[in-house]
Amino acid sequence: MHGIYNCHEDCQVISRNICGPRSYYIPYGSYLDAIEKPKEKSDRLINLAGNWNYKIYSDIRDVPDISLETAREKMHGKNITLPSNVETAKLDIPQANEAYPFPCDIPYTAPVNPAAVFMRDFYVDEQFDGFKKYFVCEGGSPYYLFINGRFAGYTQGRCKLSEFDISSLVNTGKNSICIVTLKYADSSYLECQDMISLWGVFGDIYILARPKGHIIDYKITAKLASAMRGANIYVNVKSILADGINITIIDPNGEAVESKLANEDGMAEFYIETPYIWSAESPDLYTVVISQSGEYITAKAGIRDIEIENGILKINNRIVKLKGVVFNPVSPVSGYAMTAEEMHSCLIHMKKNNINAVKFNQPPLPLMIQLCDSIGMYAINDTGIDCSFMPEETDASEISVLRAAYIDRAEYMYERDKNSASVIIWSLGRNAGKGGNLKACFDYLKQRDNRPVMYDGDNYDIAGLYSEQVDENVQNIKPMPAIVCSFTHDAKHMWERVMAYDGLSGAFFDEWCETGIKITSNGKNIYYTGFSLGAKNGRFADKTFLISCTGYEMPMLRDIKNVYAPVRVEPIDLSCGRFRIYNLYDFVYLSRLELFYEISRDGKIMESKSVGTLTIPPQKSQEIDIGYFLPDGGDCYVRCIFKQAGESAWAPYGHELAFTQFKLPCEKIKPVQMIEYTALNAEEDEKCITFTGNGFKYKFSKYTGLINSISVNGKDFTTFPLCPTAKTVSGIKAGTRLYHYDYDAGDANVKIKAALSLCADGYAPFAEAEAEYSINSTGDIDMLFKVSSLDSIEKITKFGVKIPIAQDFINAEYFAYGPGINTAEMKSGAVFGRFVTNVSKMTQESAICHRPPHRYGAKWAGIYDENRIGMLICGEFIFGFLKDSEINTAYAGYMHDNLKNELDNSFEFRLLLRPIKPDGRKLGEISDTVYKVYGGYQISL
Repeated sequence: MHGIYNCHEDCQVISRNICGPRSYYIPYGSYLDAIEKPKEKSDRLINLAGNWNYKIYSDIRDVPDISLETAREKMHGKNITLPSNVETAKLDIPQANEAYPFPCDIPYTAPVNPAAVFMRDFYVDEQFDGFKKYFVCEGGSPYYLFINGRFAGYTQGRCKLSEFDISSLVNTGKNSICIVTLKYADSSYLECQDMISLWGVFGDIYILARPKGHIIDYKITAKLASAMRGANIYVNVKSILADGINITIIDPNGEAVESKLANEDGMAEFYIETPYIWSAESPDLYTVVISQSGEYITAKAGIRDIEIENGILKINNRIVKLKGVVFNPVSPVSGYAMTAEEMHSCLIHMKKNNINAVKFNQPPLPLMIQLCDSIGMYAINDTGIDCSFMPEETDASEISVLRAAYIDRAEYMYERDKNSASVIIWSLGRNAGKGGNLKACFDYLKQRDNRPVMYDGDNYDIAGLYSEQVDENVQNIKPMPAIVCSFTHDAKHMWERVMAYDGLSGAFFDEWCETGIKITSNGKNIYYTGFSLGAKNGRFADKTFLISCTGYEMPMLRDIKNVYAPVRVEPIDLSCGRFRIYNLYDFVYLSRLELFYEISRDGKIMESKSVGTLTIPPQKSQEIDIGYFLPDGGDCYVRCIFKQAGESAWAPYGHELAFTQFKLPCEKIKPVQMIEYTALNAEEDEKCITFTGNGFKYKFSKYTGLINSISVNGKDFTTFPLCPTAKTVSGIKAGTRLYHYDYDAGDANVKIKAALSLCADGYAPFAEAEAEYSINSTGDIDMLFKVSSLDSIEKITKFGVKIPIAQDFINAEYFAYGPGINTAEMKSGAVFGRFVTNVSKMTQESAICHRPPHRYGAKWAGIYDENRIGMLICGEFIFGFLKDSEINTAYAGYMHDNLKNELDNSFEFRLLLRPIKPDGRKLGEISDTVYKVYGGYQISL
């Protein structure tokens, strides 16, 4: 191993030959270029992105001395595109970072530490003679840098803006650059969180050519006057030369406000009488152009105010709730090397779902913060410090040799993004102890900035609470605001708690997208996630997310969208359409949304109209009259829908942002046409009782006390028992045992009573159950289960009936919450209505979401084949199709009642099944032969 490779296991060496931290900027050679061109078009930038030669070494000790001649020979002509990750280039397998992949012995890492050597040529034009040259990398794994075969520097720290002065190493004309990247370094001890771990060079890489007397750094501070009626912008420039610094302010409309020279201290002050105020709802940005020595730098500045007053977080003097998600900036395609398009797409997707805040759990690339500024997204920036899998007895924040690394991350985070309007809170990280190292980071930030500082699971300026801590701590944290830094379920309940306390400033769903990587091999896409990599740590393997790595929107996203909605509707008089509308925007009128309403009866839309826009001021409410007429009977609902009233930077006209649905007071039932009853035949043998009627045949098992098979129009609907199933408090699955039965048969109906127990192998019975079956000559099966718990500890918490279904019966229409997966606690984003689906869609959704395909609150469901033959199921239940390998059918349907976390000692569960025998009409049309009044409503298929 070359003797220079001695920095990565030395806690005293964070970097070598690196320039100091600074604001993120790109210099240009002209004023117009600076305000009009993207960074890659700058005439002062030599872009190094693109093809590089590479070689992977199994261990850093195998890397030879780097010189142009010897290293070239060892590249073997292999190419890689940078920026990228080694894994996305198929040069290594992604790793589930659920534990340190080496002995926890600071500062030492893996005994065998892989390294990737990247090399390419670049050219320096003679026009840059006399200019200083700086190599910049916006993010990467620990690396050693060589220019023309000579050592230029070393750095570590993911997404650290690293800059090296290479002026003395660069020649006019052709040059070579080599980056030796390591998989592990002592910095890896601070980067161990439950996510996919990747390595490589994943930030933009380039060389800047700059005049010798150039600007080094700047700080822009905006201060609002009292009553928000004026603002001052302060610009403080640090430069090699003290004079000739010109500063120009341009407003959000592109009009120049003022231009002036900085004083001898590099300071300039600007007063704006009527300022555009920045918020996530109105992300208005001023452009600041700083020039000196023929070099021009642009920066975006937002005028906004952040303060904590009486334990309440305020933005621009208003209480603002952060409707957030946790985001680890990783792309399934690009890994850590997210493209501008991927970053933009992520943030736009969030905005479309009413998310106004993002909490980064590792440092984002600098462009992501700039996009938060321009799109309008409150950001909690992060040091990336995470020691999740440090031994339990170890407090990483008390390890003195790590203090410099802690502070280095806080320093580079702050300096890079200190001018960002979107960054409203600095985060010290998480799971990294509670000792002196974190306190040193906190002190560093507070000496330089007035924005609040937080840390997950502890109290600094803001208390960072986990969801389970909210009820216990929210009353005891005054005078300090709190933020729920992570919640994973029941968004409605969480948001009710956030809205109940002014001091609870927001909550962040954990997390936005699944941290998985897509690798294409032989034309097939392979997704590496915590599940596929066999992660066993619960926090990793059971992670929740809103977007899968395949791009699929998870059911919880609908809930988040509606819970985070910028509008709330309360009914005053549903009979005539009087409502109170609350504008939950903090700074803008509700007129940016258009209100529509639709009225449905039995799942069919009867009326749909636009009400128009409402000019309700921010954080205010207003009563309105829609003035609709109630439908004449049926199961009726009104849905108030809010859509974009015009185009915006992140959503088109008509994009739906929110809805609220209410049941209308329509209780009239259409008269039921009397059905002529035919005879019900019963035949009995030693195993079962067979009931036949007009177009149906059912079998009741004498051995199990269950309906054993169902045939409709001569076709088997199921040849397996309709099984009651149950689950106890501790998750034990229970089946049934028959004790005895009796039945009473008449000419047109039969009643069967079966005494059962709910039991499981190795346990005494948990409950006794009485099953009552009433079958009539039309084919109706009325099933009633009366259950009484026998065990005071192992109470039954879930109960239902599993209905195996033959493979041909793949279609379903149901009246329930939909259209996707929903549950009792996850239905805020679901609509109660009538939906059509099939087994394939439900099982596919279930597999992707790792959830049962529940449709909550079902009143009826029709399951049928291509000829519209099947069964109608009625009651109050959760409906779904489930692929079940335990029985020899491809698909199964099941009903499942879990309205409470723990049912009482006794309860009843009732279902009604009826054959669907079409008369030539399409399913969904009213057919007199399948009317049924059940539970106070009428079903018509």
